[in-house]
Amino acid sequence: RPVFTAAGVMFPAEDPFIWFGPDRYWAVVKDNEGHFTHAGKSLALFESRDGIDWKLAEHPLVSTIGVKRPDGSVQPLHSLERPQLLFEGGVPTTLYCAVDESSRREHSYNVQVPLGP
Repeated sequence: RPVFTAAGVMFPAEDPFIWFGPDRYWAVVKDNEGHFTHAGKSLALFESRDGIDWKLAEHPLVSTIGVKRPDGSVQPLHSLERPQLLFEGGVPTTLYCAVDESSRREHSYNVQVPLGP
């Protein structure tokens, strides 16, 4: 049966990255229009005890579609998608995503976002 669905919405999410943590499965998905995060296009976090029945995490917003630069400025983007995580010692340390700066999709690239305190 379908997962990562929203009532009345044909295609609310895509590109899930799924992993198993200490006691449950987790998934980061591209939230196509903010149906899960209510933040517009974004990345959303889901959880599941069995990998079949999924629910939104208590704090579902992983990221909006801007990338914060080292100088503190935010680069607005057209899309931030295909999330992947790098784990070190069982802990996610870096989020990787594909990026498009405009709807024309003339220039795409990958970003890496360090995770941490």
